[in-house]
Order: sequence, then structure tokens, then C-alpha cells
Amino acid sequence: MKESPYSSEKLPGYSENALPSYSESSTTTQHSPFSPFLHSVNKTRTSNIRNLLSTHILPHLYDSAGAGLSKTTLVFIPSNVSSLQPQSFSSSTVTDNGPFGGAAADNFPGETIIGFPSAENLHLIRLHGAENTVDFWRQEAVIRDLNSQLEEEFERSGHRVVVNAMTGGASAAEREILARRESIRNSQWMSTKQKVVGPGEVDIGVECREVSLRVENEIGLFETRSGKAVIVRVEVGS
Repeated sequence: MKESPYSSEKLPGYSENALPSYSESSTTTQHSPFSPFLHSVNKTRTSNIRNLLSTHILPHLYDSAGAGLSKTTLVFIPSNVSSLQPQSFSSSTVTDNGPFGGAAADNFPGETIIGFPSAENLHLIRLHGAENTVDFWRQEAVIRDLNSQLEEEFERSGHRVVVNAMTGGASAAEREILARRESIRNSQWMSTKQKVVGPGEVDIGVECREVSLRVENEIGLFETRSGKAVIVRVEVGS
């Protein structure tokens, strides 16, 4: 039989190993070089969220429960939101977890959080470290995971979680609209027809949005500063 002019010996650079077989391709796909990257992302995300829960959120909720308070609102300022950082601090404000950090840290003297009821059990916590930047905490997946893990904490203690439209599957645009509406409601007189959380129930809301602080500057004048923050609201029925 006459040899084909297109045989492998006639093609320059041809190699029997040039193209992998189907089975080899499948194996390569299953062991993607991106797998370690995705594993690292998920591991870091879980670690950061668990740290926020154990270091800040749960201790504040326990303190509120001990004081007989059913509602708690926590405002977390990410470490690199410079517009919401204080201009200076003294050694007396440093806690075991760093300046303005830790479960006992609240408003810096001369600061007022705008847009929340004055009678609300409200706490301002400043986060620190490269793991607590706004770039991390403003991710929708992170906010969803934080909300889910907080729900799991209460479900393990026997509470029934009330679905909250603020984070229960709502899109970023929908949450922004809800946040603006809530800010308006908070600044006005509230009617008696408020949602009631029954015994054994818990209402949880987690979001990342812009907040404003009224601060006193170096010359004694008040000014308003705004920036992104993570807001966690919890109401336990009694």
C-alpha cells in the first residue's frame, strides 16, 4: 500500500502526545489549577466571618441579653474606610484587641451615628487588619454567609429565624432601596403597627451600606463624614 503523504512521519513537529485523550482531558479538568485558589478564598472567607462572630457580634448580643435588651444594632467600620476613622486617640481608649476594637468598644467621644433612633441599642465598632477591609466585607457573598452563619447560631439554640427582606435573597439594588426606606422611617415618628417578633423567634438583618457620622473636628466644629459600614441588626422575641 502506498504511504499517505499525510502520515505522521511527513508532518513536521508531529507528536503522538501532542493531544491528550478524552480521559486525560477529563482528569485535567477535575484537577483544575484554580482549585487551590478557590479553596483558599472559601477558607479565608469562613475564617474572617467566624472571627467577627466570636470576637464582636456574639459578645455584644450576650451583653444585650444580660441587660434585658431584645434589640441590638451593630455598626462595623472596615479598617480602610478612612473617612470614618477618628483623628486621634489616647492610650485610655486602647483595648486588648487594639484601639477602638474589641467587644467593649463603642462610639469615640464626640461622635454621633446619623440615621438611627436615639433610643436604639446601638454600638459602633471599628475593625482592624488587612482581613477587615471594605473590599472584603462589601462582597454580596460575604454578607450572605455572615447572615447565614448568624442564623445558624440562633437555630442551634432553638430559635426560629424570621425571614428578613433586607438580606433574605434580595438583590443589592433591592437592599439599597430598603435601606433608604428604613432610614426615612427611623427619622420619623413610628406608628404602633410595627412588626412584632414573637417568643422563640429572632429577626436578623445584615447589610453593607453607607453610614454617616457627625464628628467634632480639631477646632471644635461639627462635620458629617460618610463611608461604607457593615450593619448587623438582631431582635429576639420574648
